[in-house]
Amino acid sequence: MIEKNFKEILQEAKKLHQKGDLISAINTYLKIIDIEENDPEVNFYLGTAYLQSGAFENSIKYLKKSLEGETSNPMIYNNLGIAFKEVFEFEMAKEYFNKALKIKKDFTQVYNNQGIIFRKLKDFDKSLQFLKKAIELKPDYSEAFNNTGNTFNDIGNKEEAIRNYKKAIQLRPNYLDAYLNIGTCYQELKNYDEAKKNYLKVREIDPNYDFINGKILHLNMNICDWETFDDEKKIIENSI
Repeated sequence: MIEKNFKEILQEAKKLHQKGDLISAINTYLKIIDIEENDPEVNFYLGTAYLQSGAFENSIKYLKKSLEGETSNPMIYNNLGIAFKEVFEFEMAKEYFNKALKIKKDFTQVYNNQGIIFRKLKDFDKSLQFLKKAIELKPDYSEAFNNTGNTFNDIGNKEEAIRNYKKAIQLRPNYLDAYLNIGTCYQELKNYDEAKKNYLKVREIDPNYDFINGKILHLNMNICDWETFDDEKKIIENSI
């Protein structure tokens, strides 16, 4: 009877998880943990749901618990790496990503994640190596192109940064982060027309995108463009 209840509740939790109802999914997984606290599958799904909801410490707790019963699933190591990245423990993140790659050598997402980590650690050559590998494995990997752009931007190569951001947008036309990154690069290059064009594109796609209205207003102030200043100011005031 317990086994039947366990499976039924797990299926219910998975359905909630797949629908994106993370709070309900987490609460349901926790009910299962009360029955089978050491089950590696449940701990994995619970840790992953906590990761997706931004509760990184809880994510680490349950993903580590999952590893006590299951050491061959590369997704557990990958998700632990992401969780440690989010709490700024980059060396730990790197270690878990390496473990994931030992199990699955063509794990594209992990190469992308390692590229991010080595950029955080300011090892830009290795960052680019991992991101290049991710793109070799998946040529339409828009996120890897955007992250490649970030690494080139960090080392001051704006031209290569912009080229990679544009490739990311070519693959994903509504890629907000890439448009914003291009806009920032052009603003730093003092190409204000291109910067503004990309910022406005972000707002066109998502008017509520974080800080975009402030960036447009700040750019207008930099170039002493007061024609739309009052309108931009009102947009920010209304959003508040």
